[in-house]
Amino acid sequence: MELSQIDIRENEIFERSPELLSALLKDHTLSTETQQVNIFWAMNNYADMGAGYQYGDHITIESITGKNGDVIKPRAVKSREMQQQRSREMAEVFTPS
Repeated sequence: MELSQIDIRENEIFERSPELLSALLKDHTLSTETQQVNIFWAMNNYADMGAGYQYGDHITIESITGKNGDVIKPRAVKSREMQQQRSREMAEVFTPS
């Protein structure tokens, strides 16, 4: 399979089980402050998409489904430059697919 064919398929997950997608977006850390809140955008990589995509904004079902169903990409298909930036800033490690 080519890297360009890899996708999370948020729209399919939502169609099959909106409850599952909702559960996947919940913050499951041990923090009692965030347990009932969705995970958030941890980088500004999507900031040019406008409100709701800024660093710290919570990721909603609406922000990643419908016309936005291809927003989230696996790390393996992100650009080499973005991978290097995230490695420097967030200490992320990219394993070849």
